[in-house]
Amino acid sequence: MSNMNTDIEGEMIIDKKDVICDVKKSKTGDWGHNPDEFYYYIVYRHKGRIWITVNGFYLYNDRYNCDRYYSRIIGDKIEDFENMTEAEITSEAYGAWCDGAR
Repeated sequence: MSNMNTDIEGEMIIDKKDVICDVKKSKTGDWGHNPDEFYYYIVYRHKGRIWITVNGFYLYNDRYNCDRYYSRIIGDKIEDFENMTEAEITSEAYGAWCDGAR
């Protein structure tokens, strides 16, 4: 795990090497049925946990700036994420997006 990850004014700065996956998905399932619209999420290690951030992130100088409001913890270790079903990941992604939209 990187020691370079930091929190700054509502953002988490994540080294690219700590990102487990970067995904673009069609808005289906919990998102409704809008297959022509997309959402984006990254899953990453931060402060000893596994996090997901939806739509509220951008890459700059090999580091992701993640909006904390569109982020949530989804596990304590990589296996927690790896054992999630596609429906569970979609639900967590939608929940993180709803958290940020409030």
